[in-house]
Amino acid sequence: MRKVLITLSALAAITTTNAQSIEAGLRGGLDSFWLLNSNTSAANPKENKTISISYNGGLHLAFDITDNIGIETNLMYAALNQTYSGTFNGNGILPNDNPYVKGESYTSKTALTETQIPLLLCLETNSGSFVELGAEYDMINGANYTGNFSNPSAIQAYTTANYFAKSNVAAVFGFGGKYCITDYFFILTDFRVTYGFTDMRGVDGVGQDYNSSPYYTTPKPTTAVNASFNVGAFFLIPANKGYRIGHKCKGTPQVRSGTSHPR
Repeated sequence: MRKVLITLSALAAITTTNAQSIEAGLRGGLDSFWLLNSNTSAANPKENKTISISYNGGLHLAFDITDNIGIETNLMYAALNQTYSGTFNGNGILPNDNPYVKGESYTSKTALTETQIPLLLCLETNSGSFVELGAEYDMINGANYTGNFSNPSAIQAYTTANYFAKSNVAAVFGFGGKYCITDYFFILTDFRVTYGFTDMRGVDGVGQDYNSSPYYTTPKPTTAVNASFNVGAFFLIPANKGYRIGHKCKGTPQVRSGTSHPR
């Protein structure tokens, strides 16, 4: 963590020195989060991943190096959920030693909390649209499992933090737009997709550790995939006396030709 902060601080210092403008504000959004693992349990339950809503929120910071190229980073808190439903095809014992029976159904949820730090290259047009591409470092702060089983009726809830990796590295791709409210206050919207490169490990839909025997004799990696729609608000701080007021935004005010911001 210290190395990450030092690297980001050094990059921010270098970038700020050469920046034409600085963006500082807040952002947040709704996520569709998925934990993908191709392994099949020896307990042989029918397991379906279901759609659930997660969320994120935090700080927005960006530096425009040229008129159309910028660097962006965020410091985000995310609460991410993967939900499941399924039916058991036979009888057996769950990880906490409770029995399950053939035909029994269940619904469950794995809930993660993360600190997310993306570092993105932003390519911007003069009309306010942008594309962003980069990498993200995620610190996994906590993990909990909750399962609801039908026969016999039971609710299971316990921490699964020890079954998950402590961090994740992901690729990020996104696109969006920036909208002028005033010369120096903007709204942004974007859509981002992140795809994990490291093994998240974790548990399946009935709370079984993917890396434990006898449930999984051959562990396979767990990949985190996330899609989010985000909204933010930021103040723009000109850092160069040649910066054009109203530049690179959708809506009013429009770019005023030949107008620059005094230092």
